[in-house]
Amino acid sequence: MGFDDWRKSLTEFFFGFPDGHHVVDDYVSDADKVVTRGRFQGTHTGVFHGVEPSGKCVSVGVIHIDRVENGIVVEHFGQLDGLGLMHQIGAF
Repeated sequence: MGFDDWRKSLTEFFFGFPDGHHVVDDYVSDADKVVTRGRFQGTHTGVFHGVEPSGKCVSVGVIHIDRVENGIVVEHFGQLDGLGLMHQIGAF
């Protein structure tokens, strides 16, 4: 995913879940990598992927892998349970 697609995705999350946040459950680091396991939580109060606001609170698993150089994240990979998220907001 390029920068423009990433920014579009984040914007859609901010509109769909304005109170959205990540909860870190666990992390492991080794050399220049940090792996974080946690949850994205928020309330569906805005349109998200074309789904009208449901008012439902969601909680889905996330995994993040970050590469760090000199204390700065220089590369990021993330995985979120998108299917679980869409199911929780009633998309299907």
